Amino acid sequence: MKKFILSVIVLSSMFFVSCKKDKTENPQGNDSFINPFTTTGNWKVADFRNNGNDETANYLNVLLVINPNNTLSVSNDVMATNGTWNFEQAEDRTLFLQFDLNMDNVSIDAWRNISDHWKVIKLEQNALILSSTSADKEMTLQKEAR
Repeated sequence: MKKFILSVIVLSSMFFVSCKKDKTENPQGNDSFINPFTTTGNWKVADFRNNGNDETANYLNVLLVINPNNTLSVSNDVMATNGTWNFEQAEDRTLFLQFDLNMDNVSIDAWRNISDHWKVIKLEQNALILSSTSADKEMTLQKEAR
């Protein structure tokens, strides 16, 4: 009888341990956030506000190709550059996104606005709303359908 009870306890504990999910909290505190960069995707700047001014027109032909290996490229009809991205999560579960672009040969000032530390305001599989932590800027990225 003791062996039976011990076996039930061991099997039950194995079941509960094996069913545990790995979770990463999202900015709203739900169970997990959706990482929109798990596959390579083409993203467009759907909206860009700088000090309250709509500057979206500066990004109409800009394409961000964001890869799951934390690299990205930014291009338009004239030039291109590359860089890295990284999600960070604060102790209060606030989510941040860092874009670091190589700006050595880039003459487009608007692109410098992308290379920044962003607070994630809204996070979905095909859309991100970001707010700069260093200036009064907001950017909405929309993933293009393939």
